[in-house]
Amino acid sequence: MRKLDRMMCMMCAVALAVPCVALADGADTPNGAVPLIAALPFADSGDTTGSTNFITNGGLNLPFPYDGEDHLYQINLGADNVVDFSLDLSGSTGDLALFLLTDPSDPTSLIAHSQDAIGPGAGPELILNADTGSFAPGTYWLWIDSYYAAGTPGSAGSYSLDVTGTLPEPASIALLAMGGLAAVRRRRR
Repeated sequence: MRKLDRMMCMMCAVALAVPCVALADGADTPNGAVPLIAALPFADSGDTTGSTNFITNGGLNLPFPYDGEDHLYQINLGADNVVDFSLDLSGSTGDLALFLLTDPSDPTSLIAHSQDAIGPGAGPELILNADTGSFAPGTYWLWIDSYYAAGTPGSAGSYSLDVTGTLPEPASIALLAMGGLAAVRRRRR
């Protein structure tokens, strides 16, 4: 098999390999299995009670540290994606908020956050494309966290997460990869 043919096979395999992690209840740790938001619309529900506080505010100079138990989700965005995040806290005992980061281990990579309605069960918490503008293509981490310190009242509770908008389709990515390789191959002949 020629080098270009091998490269084409590898790129197609990568483009078609779409991870589908079907875990309920957002991951409790950035080092563990993290639920992937692979298709939209996406809906999940969970409860941060008993989770660990892995991240504390460090970006955008938020006025509070957000030391509560947290959950994490991953989403991969392509060019021109339009994505809205909504966290319903009806009946929750937690004062939860949403945070979008580019690096799950670096709180200073925070690029957007919800308004944080004050008080347990207050919400919904929203990060809307209309408010933030388009995000650059890449991998993002959606954190659900609380203002209150872990183990104190309001630091954890139930939630329902909804993510809507558009993501690149795996078939479209594969077609683009194959088309680009075919063009390269034609030029070399």
